Amino acid sequence: MTNISRDDRRLKRSHPLIKYAINRDGDLFFVECPICHRQDCLEPEDSRVRGVFRCQFRDCKHLFEVYTEDGVKTIFDHREGNLESKDILVLDGDKLRAGINDDAPWWWRRYPIYRDLQENGRDAHGHRPYYSVSRVIS
Repeated sequence: MTNISRDDRRLKRSHPLIKYAINRDGDLFFVECPICHRQDCLEPEDSRVRGVFRCQFRDCKHLFEVYTEDGVKTIFDHREGNLESKDILVLDGDKLRAGINDDAPWWWRRYPIYRDLQENGRDAHGHRPYYSVSRVIS
């Protein structure tokens, strides 16, 4: 099932892509691979350590660590492509969803999302850079 939103003309997916955001003092910032800048191919590397992600995009396989500050949130994106700065996320119960802003009921809370990775390689607040992690993966 695909339908087109009034403002966002990208096709909608019936099965959402999983993406991640970091809560920094109440603002949400999307996580992207510092090498290939993909958002939809990231997987948390270790459930015991927050903020370590591996990019699963083709030959990238980059392992990196992000300073999580106030925690990591999961986003269910119903569109193709990457999130962009100031896209609107909708809170559906306890799930953050992207791409359904125009179709969501007016009482659902909405949050803008921003880009976390800056040109200098640091996070949006300038606290710490995205660290490349060297680990032997067997």
